[in-house]
Amino acid sequence: MPLVDSIRPVIQAYVHFSQSYEKNLLQALYGYVRAGRLDDAVEVCRRAHQPWRAASIRGSLLFQWKALCKCYLLLSFNSF
Repeated sequence: MPLVDSIRPVIQAYVHFSQSYEKNLLQALYGYVRAGRLDDAVEVCRRAHQPWRAASIRGSLLFQWKALCKCYLLLSFNSF
């Protein structure tokens, strides 16, 4: 058991660091997504070596509600 007791503080420090890192990453991603900067959020995920998060965010780009898009509204008004 002495080996386990000697490693325990190291493991606890790593877990604390990991949780803190995850919290900061998620806060940054939330800020980017809320601001509509999805490409920046995807890049942050890639740099953090979390491609599954990047894929989730990138998947939302396929869905576009054209009724809310300014470009679509301008095109539809100009076509009359």
